[in-house]
Amino acid sequence: LKEIVQRIDRPLHNHLTAQGIHFIQFAFRWMNCLLMRELGLGMITRIWDTYLAEGAADLDSTSAGGSGTPSGESFVVLHVYVCAALLIRWSDKLQQMQFQELVMFLQHLPTSEWGTNDIEEMLSQAYLWKQLYHNSQAHLQATE
Repeated sequence: LKEIVQRIDRPLHNHLTAQGIHFIQFAFRWMNCLLMRELGLGMITRIWDTYLAEGAADLDSTSAGGSGTPSGESFVVLHVYVCAALLIRWSDKLQQMQFQELVMFLQHLPTSEWGTNDIEEMLSQAYLWKQLYHNSQAHLQATE
């Protein structure tokens, strides 16, 4: 997640680093709880539907002789990009905050008023980034 954010939104990455924010401080919960604590049930259902469809597409590709990944890798990979899209969505606001405010914001994201359009936009952005950067590791290497 850190490498993806660094590549996609270097100013945000630099600000979080300068403020002493470690991605583990917020991303651990995002990864382990699959965003259940950050989003409402209706939104989670929509996200998980996409995750399951990604996994099913891998299985279909593998069974048809393609190079899909039956191990569920797409689910995990897409989730990381969804987390990046979630974080970067508030880039401008986050870059105005100091350490304490950042920690509080990232642990209590203001998503209670989100609707289907917000989730669709986030999923679309995540899918686009996954297509651009996953399996293209050179794109994730830091450039100075």
